[in-house]
Amino acid sequence: MSDTTAGLLQLAALLAALAACYRPLGDYLARVVGSNRQLRAERAVYRLIGVDGDAEQSWPAYLRAVLAFSAISVLFLYALQRVQQHLWLSLGLPAVPPGQAWNTAVSFVTNTNWQSYSGETTMGHLVQMAGLAVQNFVSAAVGLAVAIALVRGFTRSQTDLLGNFWVDLIRLCLRVLLPISVLAALVLIAAGAVQNLDGLHTVTTLAGQHQGITGEVEMRADNHQLVQPLFISSFVKAGGKGVKYDVERTGMGFKTEGRVEAKDTALPTTCKMERP
Repeated sequence: MSDTTAGLLQLAALLAALAACYRPLGDYLARVVGSNRQLRAERAVYRLIGVDGDAEQSWPAYLRAVLAFSAISVLFLYALQRVQQHLWLSLGLPAVPPGQAWNTAVSFVTNTNWQSYSGETTMGHLVQMAGLAVQNFVSAAVGLAVAIALVRGFTRSQTDLLGNFWVDLIRLCLRVLLPISVLAALVLIAAGAVQNLDGLHTVTTLAGQHQGITGEVEMRADNHQLVQPLFISSFVKAGGKGVKYDVERTGMGFKTEGRVEAKDTALPTTCKMERP
């Protein structure tokens, strides 16, 4: 299957999924944000944060709430990363560097979720659970809440009230995003996905095993050097003899001119690997 075909199939699958769920999910969202009924858990959160769940806000108040919540979220997530080494479940990892911590905090709070780091070697479990995973929920809810407020602004002509940001935020998290995440978690559990609080594991690598990658290769046991055949190629116009595929649509491809067997590519070594 070509890359173009695979891309078109992926796009078709996405459009089919949207066509199947946009109406029921959209109707459910409308019922959630338009309902006057408050769940017991929601009322408990309202009391905890001092919010009147029955009051609505004008657009300046709604905007201030969005900006205040986002600013506090950035500062909290940044601080959490900077003190990581002192936290429970830090896995012994040091504090995230200031620049990367700020970039990550802003990225996750704005729902960009740009990860410019290797998660398992940069952040401990607590930072990822209490910081990044929380923002996966609330930043998405903030985006939905802003979109809903915009729709209300278009449809309401007799009032300047746009709803209540805190009510929208909490309802979207509890009634929409959490149920979806639970269903997704059940699918992952059924598929055997691993989820635990263990630290990093040292995995014993291949040693002396033969693989079929570019022919017969061997992972040398004494220093874990991969011994494999060496191919000598020329970069020529694709379509000719021995050049079936081009490289990145350049019209050029690699033509194999010679091959050096794996046993002849091995280099001498004085390294003696010892397993931990």
